[in-house]
Amino acid sequence: MVDDVEREHLLQGVAARLVWLRARAGYSQEDAAALAGLSRTGLGKLEHGRSRPTKDSLRDLASVYAPDHPQVEYWNLCKLAGTSLRDSHRRLSPAHKPATVRTATDNLKAVLKTMERLRVKAGPDLTKFDAGAAKAIAAAEQAVRIAQAREDLLQRLRENPENGPDSGENVG
Repeated sequence: MVDDVEREHLLQGVAARLVWLRARAGYSQEDAAALAGLSRTGLGKLEHGRSRPTKDSLRDLASVYAPDHPQVEYWNLCKLAGTSLRDSHRRLSPAHKPATVRTATDNLKAVLKTMERLRVKAGPDLTKFDAGAAKAIAAAEQAVRIAQAREDLLQRLRENPENGPDSGENVG
């Protein structure tokens, strides 16, 4: 449970940053939560300062929101969370597991196969179909990039855990 003082600290720090990062990435709360392996409710609580973040949740959100520099964003989020940061202990249901590269790639292949079948059925009027298809492909490709970034980050952190937010390094 988060008291009023801690909630205000979270709202001004890590919660505000999470909301800003999600808006910048263009994700809905539901999409961002799914990509990070969180529930939409859990992400909502983090964004409203009603829950203390875990290291795992911040690491996963950093890999979703900042796939080009997830470790730097992870450290920034941890620093903003301050003493409210909890050690990680996540219990995920199978429905909330983050996508792996293989799963995301398989999903992209399935989308492409389905789109090809629909394209044949659509016939000459492909304008609406093509717009929806481009959006679906872009979303699927982004899911693959995010999954790869997450796997790369987690692998680097497993190989060198002393470079985490508790290492004393300044993240600016």
